[in-house]
Amino acid sequence: MTGRYWDKGKYETFTGEPTPRHDSLDGELIKDFRDDLGNDKTKDGLAKDLFPLTSEEQKAYVFNLIGQEVEAGRTVYHVGFRPKDKDEITWAGEAFIDAAEFEPVRVFTRLSRRVPLWVRTMLGTDLPGLGFNVVYQKQEDGVWFPSSFGTEFRIHAVFFINREISISLQNSAFERTHVNSTMRVIGPAD
Repeated sequence: MTGRYWDKGKYETFTGEPTPRHDSLDGELIKDFRDDLGNDKTKDGLAKDLFPLTSEEQKAYVFNLIGQEVEAGRTVYHVGFRPKDKDEITWAGEAFIDAAEFEPVRVFTRLSRRVPLWVRTMLGTDLPGLGFNVVYQKQEDGVWFPSSFGTEFRIHAVFFINREISISLQNSAFERTHVNSTMRVIGPAD
C-alpha cells in the first residue's frame, strides 16, 4: 500500500502501513478506522455493516423505490433507504440495483441523522459529511465486485482533534484462478 498523509504542514509519503506516529492518538484513530472498513470474511472485502444490503441488515431499514434509470449502461432500480428507528444513528442513502440481476451497481450512504447536539457541544465531537460511495462492476464470470470505494469527511473529536479523512480505493486487473486437474484410476496390478 502506498499513499500520502498530511503531517506538520507537509505531505509525507508512505509505503506499507499508513499510520502516522503509530503511538499517537491520531495514529490509533486512523488504524482503527481503516480496520473497520475492511473484512476478510465478506465476499467483497468491505465491512458488512457499511451498507444495509445484507439479509440481516435489511430488517432494520425502510426501502422506497425512487425510480428506474440507466447507470453504467444498465437499467437499474433507484432505491432509497433509511433506518426504521428514526432515533438511531446509522446509515441512510441510495442504491442503484441492476434490474436484470438484482445486484448493486452503486451504493452511497450518509449518517441517518446528525450526531446529537449534546455530544457536539459537551464532548466537542462530530462527524460532518460521513458516508461512503461504492461502485460495483460485473466481471467476466458474472460475479459483481466493487470497482471503487470512496469517502471524504471530517472528524471533530473531544475538542482538539480536527481531521479531514479522504479514502479512495480502486480495484482493477481482476483475475479468476484457473485450475486444470485430471484424475486417473489405477487398478491393482495383474
